[in-house]
Amino acid sequence: ANVEQLVVVAAIREPPFREGLVERILVAGAKAGLRPLIQITKLDLDREEAFAGWAAHFGALDIPVLGSDISRLETLEPLARTLRGKVNILVGHSGVKVLVTSGSSCWGSKLEGSGGQ
Repeated sequence: ANVEQLVVVAAIREPPFREGLVERILVAGAKAGLRPLIQITKLDLDREEAFAGWAAHFGALDIPVLGSDISRLETLEPLARTLRGKVNILVGHSGVKVLVTSGSSCWGSKLEGSGGQ
């Protein structure tokens, strides 16, 4: 199956959100014809409420932006709904992972040499 969706995963802080990295990944995904999505993590650390600004910035480009806070698991449900039934590639600071979801099943594999743990 072909990859359908590119999910750029970036923390709002720790490490800091890197707009240039996110934009480079999005450009590569657009060239490959992938549907983009940005998942911003660690919203519990968003003291300056930067998430709203990034969501508006990328939303103006028709790129959906979701956010999550691991201490509030319900914030992961929008991402789960978006991933379901698709072949996704997740890219972020720590590397690249291919994720295939079908119904309630999920298979993933980390790409060799992609960094992170």
